[in-house]
Amino acid sequence: MSQIDALFIAPHLDDVVYSCGGTVQQLTQQGLNVVVLTIFAGLPPATDLSEFAQSLHERWGHAAPTSRNTIVETRQLEDIAACHALGAGAIHMDYGDCIYRQDNGEWLYASEDAIFGAVHPAEEPRIQQLIEDIYRTPGVDENTRLFGPLGIGNHVDHQLVHQALLQCDDVLFYEDYPYAENNKALYPYLRDANWQPAYRTLAATAINAKATAMALYQSQLTTFWANKSVLNKNVTTYWQRRGQAERFWKFTGDLA
Repeated sequence: MSQIDALFIAPHLDDVVYSCGGTVQQLTQQGLNVVVLTIFAGLPPATDLSEFAQSLHERWGHAAPTSRNTIVETRQLEDIAACHALGAGAIHMDYGDCIYRQDNGEWLYASEDAIFGAVHPAEEPRIQQLIEDIYRTPGVDENTRLFGPLGIGNHVDHQLVHQALLQCDDVLFYEDYPYAENNKALYPYLRDANWQPAYRTLAATAINAKATAMALYQSQLTTFWANKSVLNKNVTTYWQRRGQAERFWKFTGDLA
């Protein structure tokens, strides 16, 4: 694979396009080689799923047990289409979403509270593995700019990727959307001198391209928005509140 200029790292199959798809589109329009790497994009386990995971499959429109692979495969295809619509490549890693992960036969995250709670202690070694995997991505070298999630919303998969990228050099962190619609979630970063904001001004064409790409994740649409019109309105309003820009954050402090 040719050298990657910008690697955008997503916990899930939609996070980058939702959060900073305008910037992705702008960079590809400038002729840069941009790739979106999704970490937790693997297929579900062959065993029975937890009741919570089954309920999410039903929400996504795939209630039958035989469709467990279909929902992830569908999401992978949605992601490829959305990334390509913005001019970017897409790479999917084999790690399963948190709702599919177990330790000694026990589901690590089997409820809404669990997936937005603390990272399970059994997962701590995963952070170092993620760092190694990111740098082993074909096309990544010392000149590749890394982008990753700020961790807004506190989803455990976002936390894991965020913690891994904090230990990498020269990373810009995007505001996880739509979780970042909650301004209170951003207060710790606004008040912490170790976190410095950076704004990337975007033309309306870039935001329109982003909204169009976001709508390609049809399995996820009704989880966050009533319809495409609401999606378009919310994305445009958020862009305007940021000064017609997408905001990123740079960590300038020392890790404890």
